[in-house]
Formats: sequence, C-alpha cells, structure tokens
Amino acid sequence: MFKILHRFSNYKMTFLLGVICYSLMLIFAWLFYKERTVMCDAAFQLFSILHEDGFAIQINRFGAAFTQVFPLLASKMNFSLDMVARVYSLSFIIYYFIVFLIILLGFKNEKMALVVLLFNTLMVRHSFYWVQCEFVQGAVFTLLYLTVIEHVLKQEKVPRWFYILTPFFLVTIIYFYPLLLFIMFFGMAFFILNYPVKWRFLVGILAVYALMFVVKLKYLNNFYDSKSMEGIGNIFSKFPHYFDLPSFHQFYRYVINDYYFMVLFWVLTLAYLLYKKYYLHALLMSISLWGVCFIIHINFANGVEQFYIESQYLLFMVFVGMPFAYFLMQSVKLKPFMIGLLCFSLSISMLRMVVTQHGYAKRVEYIRSIVAESPTKRIMPITSLNQSLLKFTWGLPFEVWLLSTIEHHQTRSVAYEEKEHQYDDLLSNSQKMISLMGIYDYHALNTRYFMMDSTSFYTHY
Repeated sequence: MFKILHRFSNYKMTFLLGVICYSLMLIFAWLFYKERTVMCDAAFQLFSILHEDGFAIQINRFGAAFTQVFPLLASKMNFSLDMVARVYSLSFIIYYFIVFLIILLGFKNEKMALVVLLFNTLMVRHSFYWVQCEFVQGAVFTLLYLTVIEHVLKQEKVPRWFYILTPFFLVTIIYFYPLLLFIMFFGMAFFILNYPVKWRFLVGILAVYALMFVVKLKYLNNFYDSKSMEGIGNIFSKFPHYFDLPSFHQFYRYVINDYYFMVLFWVLTLAYLLYKKYYLHALLMSISLWGVCFIIHINFANGVEQFYIESQYLLFMVFVGMPFAYFLMQSVKLKPFMIGLLCFSLSISMLRMVVTQHGYAKRVEYIRSIVAESPTKRIMPITSLNQSLLKFTWGLPFEVWLLSTIEHHQTRSVAYEEKEHQYDDLLSNSQKMISLMGIYDYHALNTRYFMMDSTSFYTHY
C-alpha cells in the first residue's frame, strides 16, 4: 500500500482529491440550494441581479461579478426562478473549482492548488451556507494571483503580460475585501524566503499593492469597511485582559468542535519546519496565524456568531496551508501518512458540511411557516420574529420573495417594522414591495421572477 502511495505523484493526488471534493460540494450546493440562497445577503443579491437585470456590485466589490455572472446568464436564458437559485448556489463552487483547475492544470502548480482546496474545505462548516461573503471569493482570487507571481518567479525574465495583468489583479484584490491584505503580505513574505534572489521584484509588487491599498483606504473607502474595523481600538481599552474576552472563549470552543484540523496541520507543519531548520518559515507561519487570530478577536471583542466569523477564520488555512503544501507534502518519507491525513480530514470536512445543513433547513422551514401564515402582503412587528433563528432580520423580505415564488409561484411581500407604524403611509399602496433596503415599485420588477399581487393591500399584524 505504501509503495503505491509513494508512486502516486502529488500532482495526481491533488487533482483526484480536488475533483472528488469539488464534485461533492457541487452536489451539496444543488441539493441544499434553498439553505444557501434563502439567506440574507444571498437572497438580496439575487433579488438585485434579477431586479437590475445586471450585476449587483455592492460597495465597489466588483470581484463578485465572477460568481454573479452565472445567475445573470441563467436569467438571460429565461430559466425558472428555481433553476436560477440553483445556479446561484452552484456558482460559488464552480468559481472555486475553476480557479483550482487553472492553478493545477494551467500553471502546473499542485502546491498552490492544494492550498486552495484546503482553504475551501478544512475549516468550512457554516461558511458553506453563508455563500456570498466576498472575502472567501477574494481569497481564492488572491491565491490565483500568487500563483501567477510564482510562475513568473521561475522564469529568467518577467513577461510583458504580467505587467498588463497586475493592475487588474491588484485593484480587484484591494476592492474585494480589506482582510486580503494579510494574504498578500504573507504570500509575498513566503515567496521572499523561497526565492531570495528575486526579493527586489517581490518587494516592488508589495510596495505598489501597499500604496494602492493606502490610497483606497484614505480617499476611496466605504462605510462598511470602515465600520468593520472599528473594534480594533479594543487593543487599548481591553488591555491586558485580552484572553478573557468572550471572543477568545468562543474561539476555544469553535476549535474543539470544528477547527481541530487547522491546529493539527499547524502543529505537524511547525514540527517539520523546525526539524528541517526552516526557522524563518516556521516563524512567519506562526506569527501570521496567531497574530491575525488576535486581531480578529480583538476587533470582535464581545464575540460574534460562528456563521458570520467563520469566513474570516478561513484566513488561517492560508497561513498553515502554504507551508504544509510547500514543505510537509514534499517529504518522501512522510508522503503516505500525509496522503492518509488529507483523505481523512477532507472526508470529515465533507461530512461536516452535510451535518450542518440541518440547522439551516430549520431556518428555511421557519421562513416557510411565515409564508404559510401570511396573506400576499404583510407587515410584522420585529418583536414577533425569531431573531436568533433568522440570524439577520433585514433580509426577510427578500428571503420570503425567493421562497414563496419558488414554492408557490406567487410572491408574498412580508416586511417588518423596527418601530410601530413605520410603514403606515404605505398600507393603502398595493404596488410596492417594502424592505429595509428600499421600497420597490412592482412595475419595475420582472414578472417572470416577481409574481406580485398588485390588487391587495398590506395587512398590519
């Protein structure tokens, strides 16, 4: 058995594991499409794509077009809403799989392809159902750019096409998500250690990226990105009781229940790097991992639900995954054991995605009950909602639109009031869809996907 594994190249192994895992995730995305799309941001973005008949780019995160193009094309082809929602659910996995294949088959880089696979699986639980997070999409795109850089590093001269493509990559990464800064700095530092002769080239790219990032932060920033890092001031206000914060206690529990493989891979990789005297790599990996872990938990000092914070935790798999793929997986003696570990950990990760579906199915069932209890138009007080089950209430009108139209071929309009009589002036208007994100005129909505009742009025209860 060990002899067979020794002859099994890392390239073939990565390809096989990738095809199996992404194929399984595509099946899960098809089967659990309601759990993945009848969900806050995903439902709103799908609503916006169909309403605008175009891309729904929010706060200039235009890299989201890579996934939004799939449901947009499906709508252009007049697919049913049910099929468009399925395509939207599939689109994220398709995008990750395409990048994986470009890196593996196009650039022949099985190491970075393995990093992408580990990033998309090893710590994934709730983020499989929190699909639209631009950080996850942006991280995979950033890993693709690092692959392009490594491809150039292996050549004697920098090809002209690299200078043409680099502005596109850097601008897209900068606008995708602020946390991608850590992947860029870690990746470039990692390459400087691996390709010390090319350090000037790498520092030059990093300097351009850093300059563009600062300009964007200072002059082109948006309210959401600014607000997302407001908690960083806790580094002073919570001193020195950092590890007593609720966020850290939550993380300890999350690690024990779900993220144990990340810690195991870190320990094994650290031990190997130290044994082989790759001290700088070991230091870079550990400082990046636990330093960013500290920053995330300081920023969310009071704790935050796992379904929301998990996408940021996935960052840890880049810090651990790159040294694991570039060093530990290259050990001939350890290869059979590492392949066994990968197969086992990836199998558990696939199972974890399926098991987690139950909680999100309950959420869909709750929205289904709201649809069943509602006339075609309804305004509810926010106090009547099960907010812990919904997680975010603002997306309810879009979730109800999607679920009711798919299952009943008639759109229900359900809004909620944050304060009493908030929408009283719209009670007698039969031509509006009410939501916290805006008031939409029925005549502006595509009747293929928005099957509105334009005759009845909102019932206030």
